[in-house]
Amino acid sequence: MTLAAEKVAMSAATSPDSSPPRPLVSTSRYRLVKQIASGGMGAVYAGFQRGAAGFERLVAIKRAHPHVLADVQSRRMILREARHASLVRHPSVVSIDDVEEIDGELLLVMNYVEGTSLSHLRESGVAMTLGVALRVAIDIAAALEAIHTATNESGEPLGLVHRDISPQNVLVGVDGLTRVTDFGIAKSAHDRKQTLGAGRRGKVGYMSPEYLRSGVTTASSDLFAFGVVVWEMLAGLRLFVADPDADCYDLAAARKPIRLETVVAGVPRAIEDFVHKALAPGVADRFADIHALRAALEAAAQGAVASRDEVAAYVASVAGPSIDELRRELRSSDSCTDLALPVPQPPRVVPAPRAPSPGLHTGLKGDGLLDLVARCSAALEPPRRPSSRSSDAAVVSMMAARPIAWPQAPRRSPGGALARAAGIVMLAIVIVGGTAVLASAGLADDAPAASMVRGGAPAP
Repeated sequence: MTLAAEKVAMSAATSPDSSPPRPLVSTSRYRLVKQIASGGMGAVYAGFQRGAAGFERLVAIKRAHPHVLADVQSRRMILREARHASLVRHPSVVSIDDVEEIDGELLLVMNYVEGTSLSHLRESGVAMTLGVALRVAIDIAAALEAIHTATNESGEPLGLVHRDISPQNVLVGVDGLTRVTDFGIAKSAHDRKQTLGAGRRGKVGYMSPEYLRSGVTTASSDLFAFGVVVWEMLAGLRLFVADPDADCYDLAAARKPIRLETVVAGVPRAIEDFVHKALAPGVADRFADIHALRAALEAAAQGAVASRDEVAAYVASVAGPSIDELRRELRSSDSCTDLALPVPQPPRVVPAPRAPSPGLHTGLKGDGLLDLVARCSAALEPPRRPSSRSSDAAVVSMMAARPIAWPQAPRRSPGGALARAAGIVMLAIVIVGGTAVLASAGLADDAPAASMVRGGAPAP
């Protein structure tokens, strides 16, 4: 196993498939890159969440197996995992952020944790120091406290029990933080049905005696499983190794705690007593609840806990090459697509068409006579300076209609205004007279306009 993000809770996990993942439909928001874990319920992939404008975010995606989706009970279990995990928010808990159900696929999307599983660390053969083991144990206890005390949106306790606390479901990150994952078989005290008999789920080596006997799990069963995990971290050995097909009552009878001092030296007496109490066969002999367990662990480990940097260095020494290899695969998977966005252009201003002048139209190709006179007048009249009360929109509109930058006109006397008016009238007479001459010569159809200027009625 290389980089772990989320493990599927199963009695027996299979090895990840190294072949490229079967692609999702194009309308999916997610893209699979590398399978990193697999189990009976589904496979877990490192992949990317896709968004607008080329956005992509690295995530862990649990993809349910087709045969699981075909089973109503298994499908319900996966959706229950999503519901439970989404309600637990804690740095040491891998929560589920999204569920996508599309084209027969069911995806559970989680935060991507860069690191490796506690089972991989244990199987690597690289010894874990007491300080590192205690730091990991404290983080697991904090995660269990968040799970056991989780509430719904109304603040009511959910009574969640994980039911599969085991090294496979504990992730130790390169940041030195340990996280608990996999809510696939988590159980709420409010669920109507409890798992009984052959319906036991989880890993036999971490089941409490009462769970083996009755098939009913409680918060105290999680505390027992936690004690097994801590014992194995400190001893570097498996505590309960048994045939999973053996009789449950025989397995329960064999769950007798073994003192750490008999298999490993150097464990402080306070830590030894703490683990022994967590592994007590009777529920009444264990810690009352997760609060009491966590407080006892922190008191016993005081002064001996490693820093997060030391945990991170340990993870790098064991899984560093595997982590680097997966980083390269993710970088080379076209994870970030650059989009050539067009340069925004200013909107093109299209002047509104002027309405034709009613009645006075010449037969010439162009505007009406009054339009022609108005444009001649505008050419002789300098542009007016906008008043201080004019809005910016009015100024922009005037400049768009008159793109010529006119010089400031000199001040004129009243006689100059009369001269300009007389010039405009004379220009109009010349234009009308010229139009009439052309019409009489048959060069322009201007009879209506000429007659109207002379005061007569238009010819029929």
